[in-house]
Amino acid sequence: MKKILPVLLISFLLITGCAHKVVFMHENVAKITKVAVLPFANETNDLDGSAVFRKLFFDGLCRKGYIVLPLDQVDKKLNELGITQGGQLNSISQEELMKELDAPALVYGTLNKCAYVTAAIYRKKEVAGTVKIYYKGELFWEDTRQIKEDEVMKGNILKNLGDQLVDKIVDKAIAGALKIHPLQPQFERMTNILLISVPGK
Repeated sequence: MKKILPVLLISFLLITGCAHKVVFMHENVAKITKVAVLPFANETNDLDGSAVFRKLFFDGLCRKGYIVLPLDQVDKKLNELGITQGGQLNSISQEELMKELDAPALVYGTLNKCAYVTAAIYRKKEVAGTVKIYYKGELFWEDTRQIKEDEVMKGNILKNLGDQLVDKIVDKAIAGALKIHPLQPQFERMTNILLISVPGK
């Protein structure tokens, strides 16, 4: 595939995320044992992004030494309670969730942004998400992060647009063949940044 030489390439991490980003550290961090990562809510039009985000955060907590309930076990119990997606979690109390899941720590997440945009001389890949961890009903940790990559290119607008569309199709085809999300690298970077401030066990 012929590459397009960018006149300007801006690729950056918005480490501070949104202005409302907050991180709380609960004093009882050492007491946290079992953790349940609940289905993440989705504020985007991407149907798969929140599940990708959730799985990556689950994997990260496992690497940090937490005892994390298997996602299918959590989903099965939630389905029995009538909960099939993250946006429905407000309908049930944390007390009931802790009791039903037998886990004192609950992880709530929201996918705030998930975009892959191409437009003539401009291309953007962006993901943003928020995660909160509660321990026995008290906020233990919260953070919001964003990964945004912008590319502005020179040259013929129609040619650029055609090349971009080809690149996007190829990206999605490769992602489909590998059974990964087209924005998998961006999700991984965002999740790794989020996990940095979560203490290990």
